[in-house]
This record gives sequence, structure tokens and C-alpha cells, in this order.
Amino acid sequence: MVGNQRVRKLLAAGFCAAIAFGAAPTAQALTLPAPMSTQDTINEWNKQLQPFGVQLPAVDPALAQAIDQSLSDAHREAERLGTQWEQQAAAVQEQVAAAVPVVEPAVPVAPTAPTAGYAVGDPAGPNYMWRNDPVSSIMALTPGPVLHRAPGSWFNAPDVPEASKAAEAQGKSLYGPGTPIFVAEKSMCTVTATGTDAQGRKLAITAGHCGSVGDTVISADSWKLGPSGTVVAQGTNLDYAVIELGSNAQLTSTYNGVTVTDHGAQAQGEILCKQGVATGFTCGVVWANQSAMALSQICAMRGDSGAPILNGNKVVGLVNGGMFPDQNLACATPLQGPLFMPTQSTDFNKVVKDLNARGGVGAGFQLTK
Repeated sequence: MVGNQRVRKLLAAGFCAAIAFGAAPTAQALTLPAPMSTQDTINEWNKQLQPFGVQLPAVDPALAQAIDQSLSDAHREAERLGTQWEQQAAAVQEQVAAAVPVVEPAVPVAPTAPTAGYAVGDPAGPNYMWRNDPVSSIMALTPGPVLHRAPGSWFNAPDVPEASKAAEAQGKSLYGPGTPIFVAEKSMCTVTATGTDAQGRKLAITAGHCGSVGDTVISADSWKLGPSGTVVAQGTNLDYAVIELGSNAQLTSTYNGVTVTDHGAQAQGEILCKQGVATGFTCGVVWANQSAMALSQICAMRGDSGAPILNGNKVVGLVNGGMFPDQNLACATPLQGPLFMPTQSTDFNKVVKDLNARGGVGAGFQLTK
């Protein structure tokens, strides 16, 4: 029996090309492009990693053959399951269509107003959409409803945590490691960590390219409260930004299951993890760490910028972006497994050092305890 581990190894680029986002299910057979072979994948990675002086070790031919066979099995099983699920969904649609006649309303029907509690199917603000179609379930490897919070991501995104809802009920936007944010109401990013500086100002750190100094910041998990911060500084040679939070913001060291109590640096060969709004909690190996920038196989895509890179409860970096500008190579679905472009991240120790050196807002930064 083919399990999820095999299915995860399918290439998402071809998969996405075969299935349109939100397409209505049909009874036709599902056809997926054949996955890339293990050796071809390693050759492609080595070509892309060559400028960084990183070379992946050779794979035993027998092992490569076994992996390729598993990929082939997974490919056939994914097609079979996808076709089965689409046929079942199409049958249900036909039953519903037969039982419920279509009646055109005499007057336009106003949309239902959002209700409190962020229930499934209730829009909790921009970039918050529950989907319960077979394609979304397959792409997210998640049975049942799937939450999408970043355009282009097929992952089941982290939902609004109960702690954020409780803070919102008190008129506060809760900020911690992994909090999703809107910057200038145009960029969606993720908070690295929160803390205070030597003057006691409440701060949050995210990626520098998420916005510009003066941009307002809104928590995507409590957007109804409006702006609760402002970008006040950016790194000169490091891609980070400092957000000064207002009186309607509350700090925490734990957010959506992620706790940060210390900071450090990234090291080559380590297995590190991250928590981002687009792709959730994912882990991968650090290929290289050059000066203040690291290269890793941690899954990330647009929306994850600023996401904390974690070594246990220690924040050691923040996500800056993909190694290449082509977003088609980004990590967009768990079906890809490790087959996506490497992720670049800034060393968090260097961020703290830079804050202290530049003075002003952020100098003397201490993590929230």
C-alpha cells in the first residue's frame, strides 16, 4: 500500500499545471506528469548549488532505483486516488443538482455577514479561505477542510490560535513568533519574534523587504482591530525590519504552538524548522552558512518572509526568500517533499548585533519572556 511518504515525493510543478486552482471536480481520469528521477533531481540541485560551493553526495544506484520505483508507485496511486475522489465528488454534485433546482433570484442576494469565532467557512479577513474540494485535500495531504492563507500555497495553513482570539476580545492584537501580518495592507509576511528594546518599546521583527519605514502593520489574525504597529527601521545590509507596536498590541513568546525563549545562529548540517503563514511548520537541512546568510532546504514561499528559523526554542534566523526569482520553483505543496529551491535566511544573532550597533529603536533588544 502506498502511503503519504511516497506521495509527498511527487513534483508539484507538474501537478499544479495539471489541476487548476479551485476547478470544479469532473468524472474524467486524473493524469499527472511523471516525476523526475532521483539522479536527475540531484543533478539539477548540484547545478543550482554550484555557485555556493555545495555538492550533494552521490546516491547508491540501488537506492536510487528503489526511490524511483517508489515514486512511480506513488505516481500511479495518486492518479488512482485523484480520479476516484473526483468521480465521487462529481457524483455528489449530480445528486445535488437533481434534487435542488436552480432558481434565479428576483433581486440580488446580499452576501452573508461574517460571524464571530472564525468558524469553518467564515472569512476571518483577507487571505483567509477554507476549501473542502478533493483537489485541495490532495494537494495539502489533508483530509477534510483545508485553510489557504497565502496566494499560490496549497498547504493547510496555521489557523488563528485561541490565544489571539482571546486577546482580540480584549481589544489587543497578539504578536509572537509566526504571527501573520499585513504590511501597508499590500504585503503578507510573518513575524520572526517579539521583544523590547532598552527604552522599553514593544517590537516585532520581520523581513526587511516586506515593507518600508512608515508602513502600517496589521495582525492578519486580528485584522478587525486595525493597525497595531509601524515599520520604524530596516537593516542596512541585512534583510530585516523592526516594527514598533502600539498600545493595542500584546507580546508573547509562544504563538500557535511555537515558543521562542532564546536566540542564536544557524550552522551548516543542522536540521532546522520554521513556522510561516503560507506553508506552516516545516523542517530541512542547512546546506551552507556564509557570513550572515544561510541556505537551507526548509520549505518556504511568499507569505513566509520573516518566518522564524528555529532550533528548538531558539530563534536562529528569519526567512528572506527563495534562492532563485522563479516562484515556480518555490515550495507550494507538501507533495513536493524536498523538491523545491533552497531557502535563504538571515542569521538572527547578526540581526541583534546590528540593532545594537545602529542605536535608536531596537538597540538593547531582548526577546519576550
